[in-house]
Amino acid sequence: ESEGTWSVDGDETRVGKAPVLDGVLRTLSRYVTDDFADSVAADTAGFTAPSRRIELTLATGSPQVLEVGGMKSPTQYWIRRGGQEMIFVVSKGRVETLFKSPDELSGPKPEPAAVADTAHADTTQPSS
Repeated sequence: ESEGTWSVDGDETRVGKAPVLDGVLRTLSRYVTDDFADSVAADTAGFTAPSRRIELTLATGSPQVLEVGGMKSPTQYWIRRGGQEMIFVVSKGRVETLFKSPDELSGPKPEPAAVADTAHADTTQPSS
């Protein structure tokens, strides 16, 4: 895709909705944790089979993964970066803002704009 245009999972028929995707990326870039879970085992926190996962590929080609485990409480999830041991506690609301349906993330690619016909006849008579 051209610079500034989002594609979602390589689907050439759809384009990402920039405001929604920008909001998700803004949330990820300023991720705020409620607590650190120093003494919780990965299997106890639900990372044997994470309930959700976000994978982004940076412009450098480097993949970044965020895994959501189980719920610590009715208002908090266990979270970790893919492949790392450190587990964080994050509010349910913050986690929920990251997960959108395909229709929330993207829409049909717009048809190319028709090129306006700018040719016209000059019907004015030269003045004498």
